[in-house]
Amino acid sequence: WSVWVGSGGRGGALWVGGIGPGGRRECGDAGHGHVALLRAGGAVEGAGGATAPPVGVAPGEWFEAARTAIEPGDVLILYSDGVVEQTNAEGEEFGSGRLHGAAATDAGARVNAVVAGIDATLATFVGTSAWRDDATVAGVAMAQN
Repeated sequence: WSVWVGSGGRGGALWVGGIGPGGRRECGDAGHGHVALLRAGGAVEGAGGATAPPVGVAPGEWFEAARTAIEPGDVLILYSDGVVEQTNAEGEEFGSGRLHGAAATDAGARVNAVVAGIDATLATFVGTSAWRDDATVAGVAMAQN
């Protein structure tokens, strides 16, 4: 599938996707780019960045779906830029490396435990510092038969 963006002017990020038969993930990513794939064995992979500019920035823009195989036990992690850009008292950003490390700690766990682990690691990292942005984490897993 593909998506056509027909308007111009102000833009916004958009991620649309799904998991089809046999664990094939297809997604279109317009300016979002914050996706990781936690494999059941503990490896964390970048699951492809944006496949197009943000929606509405380039009138008439098409973007194609990216494809990745998801196996039982894998967790697809979507997160807002506010997660990786949150800072601690020293002004250091949380970053994707810490997010990947937090996710890997809970490899093989249920999707809700993976998301809760990332949230807890982020909260500990930020500590008493002010939150600069929203920090949203969502996880999707393929059901095991």
